[in-house]
Amino acid sequence: MPTRVSLLICVPVVLALVGCSSGGAAPTEPPVAEESAASEQALPECEGFLFDEGEQLSGDLIASCISATMLAHNFGKMTTESNVLDGVTSFRYQPDFAASVDMSGETRLLIEGDEMWFKDDLGWVKAVDDASQPRAHLAYSVASTFRAMSDPRAAVDMISTAPVWNIVGGDEVETVDGNTRAAWKFTAAAPFTYLGVQFSELSFWLDNSYTTLQQQAVSSALGVTATTLNRYYDWGVEEEFVVPPAL
Repeated sequence: MPTRVSLLICVPVVLALVGCSSGGAAPTEPPVAEESAASEQALPECEGFLFDEGEQLSGDLIASCISATMLAHNFGKMTTESNVLDGVTSFRYQPDFAASVDMSGETRLLIEGDEMWFKDDLGWVKAVDDASQPRAHLAYSVASTFRAMSDPRAAVDMISTAPVWNIVGGDEVETVDGNTRAAWKFTAAAPFTYLGVQFSELSFWLDNSYTTLQQQAVSSALGVTATTLNRYYDWGVEEEFVVPPAL
């Protein structure tokens, strides 16, 4: 069971890197899904997911479609801008989950299959579920919490917890290279709570292939409130995750 100290570290990490905020660009004409070659190859989980401004979707449908699309890409990257902390995350879903997380300051996480490492101002420490090793145990609490919340099944649970989603309509998102892309915006119709984290706002921006371009949330837990913008890029670009050498 994580200590209160570990939770105070875990919560900002999870809220900022998993839960998510954005400034929106001026609305544009909604992209036409029927004209997108990518949308013609939509996954079965996205059947019935129509881009229809002003309509609503069930949480189960949007959750299964978004998670299936992420798994199909397998590799990806995400930038995070937050009032809690900033960071860049690279990830791989299969065959084993892997992630490299660079947060503001010297803090880093690295996960490769069953191996988990945490870097603080003292350097790298391997995550170990052993309360007799406080620093290693804290690393385990942070890394295992991030890993659990990054699991696509957790994303399905979180998104589907909001039973109704509004299709806001066409929008533009700014990419990490400073360009803009047309997208569709989807917003949870009402605030909700997932695993003790309260989401007062949660939105996604998807392109015509149902690929997530951006995610925005205002979320809070244990007295910490995060307003965070996550921007996704390099979907499908393979990357190697190298575990730090043993100390």
